[in-house]
Amino acid sequence: RSGAQPGDELYVTGTLGAAAAALKVGDLERCSFGEKLSSLNEHYFRPRARLPVGIALRGIASAAIDVSDGLLQDVTHLCTASGVGVKLHSDAVPTHQESGLQEALLGGDDYELVFSSSRLLPEMDVPVTRIGMLTAAPEILLDGHPVEADGYDHFQDQR
Repeated sequence: RSGAQPGDELYVTGTLGAAAAALKVGDLERCSFGEKLSSLNEHYFRPRARLPVGIALRGIASAAIDVSDGLLQDVTHLCTASGVGVKLHSDAVPTHQESGLQEALLGGDDYELVFSSSRLLPEMDVPVTRIGMLTAAPEILLDGHPVEADGYDHFQDQR
């Protein structure tokens, strides 16, 4: 998480928001092992680890994190660890066809990779989308406006 530099591009694999949309729709308790699942429930119950992408990014990504707590929350973790900020573009965030921008930005459990790089990316077996650029100013901007990191907080009940 701590190797990102100002000027690095910020990328995300796949699409975001499906797991959060599955939670919003409900009917999760009726899913059982071996059952054919809806697209949303497939993303929630059977996320695909991006191990081949992670391996391909060794020596190319300056920093990386998975989207487990929400895109904004996890990008903030990456930026804080690296001492950088980011300018994100909402129209570039790849949302799942059955979710919206809010689910993509704030929902977790997508397990896609968010990573920074200043290098040319190799061909990957999943879509990779540029969603922003890292900056020296330690702030998170979405479409030019400051935003607070919001997503799942593992320690909220312990404060």
